[in-house]
Amino acid sequence: YISLSPLDPAAPDDIPERISHFSEIESCHSVAGDFNYITKVRVATPLDLEELLARLRAAAHVQTRTTVVLSTAWEGRPVLGSDGRDATEAKDAKGAKR
Repeated sequence: YISLSPLDPAAPDDIPERISHFSEIESCHSVAGDFNYITKVRVATPLDLEELLARLRAAAHVQTRTTVVLSTAWEGRPVLGSDGRDATEAKDAKGAKR
């Protein structure tokens, strides 16, 4: 994961547009906290990561913070509603699954 924030806080908030062409970036999320965005990236080697960071900094004029995931305990859990059911399943007005 790479967190991003602008070098100039007065700059327009267009980081997602400036980084959208990077094929290594799988997702980009606006976040609260010290950084403005966090991205999920996939690269093959540490050298590839280093090169990606340099390209991101130059193209988007941002500072970065990198977190490397060593292992994943789980992911892709369903979002549960207050009734304990999968909230991602679309339902019509009568509660029937679409």
